[in-house]
Amino acid sequence: MEGCRYQDLIRWGDAATVLAKRGQERPALYKDGRVSWNEQKNASAGFKSGKHELLPFPATEMNVNKNMTQNPGW
Repeated sequence: MEGCRYQDLIRWGDAATVLAKRGQERPALYKDGRVSWNEQKNASAGFKSGKHELLPFPATEMNVNKNMTQNPGW
């Protein structure tokens, strides 16, 4: 089952632990060709508990069904 790891982590309750550090370090590329993986942080990346367990409903679906409410955090 390729490409299902994200959903597996959500289902198993392991997503917050495994994905919390995803994307926090990114490469710093220098003009002289050096690359460093520890210098720049991407604070907006990572898994947020209470939000990323569910996906947002598309706006088009929300517009069609006025009784529908958006998932928490979205």
